[in-house]
Amino acid sequence: MTTHTCPRCRFEFHDEDAELDARVAALEAECVDKGYPMASGRVSEENAAKLLGMAARTLAGKRNARPSTGPRAHHLTVNGSRWSYSLTELAAWEAAHQEKEDEL
Repeated sequence: MTTHTCPRCRFEFHDEDAELDARVAALEAECVDKGYPMASGRVSEENAAKLLGMAARTLAGKRNARPSTGPRAHHLTVNGSRWSYSLTELAAWEAAHQEKEDEL
């Protein structure tokens, strides 16, 4: 099993993790249902924020924080957005933050 540790947000996720795969599939299905454009498994910042249940400005603030407190953003265009987010990284970030909330 391959483990990825993101240097920016310091969370780990496993490439073969069934829960992560299920969450990515759920995010993809939600994008299709809501008509959110995707490119190479990425969505725009506005749509990523909607998927995470937060305002786009909140997600942008997390991206701009030093160190970043949000999921890793890509400076690649999706549907005209300057920033995009990988569905895999959104799912992993969401899971990592859910675990932190459960610990409190």
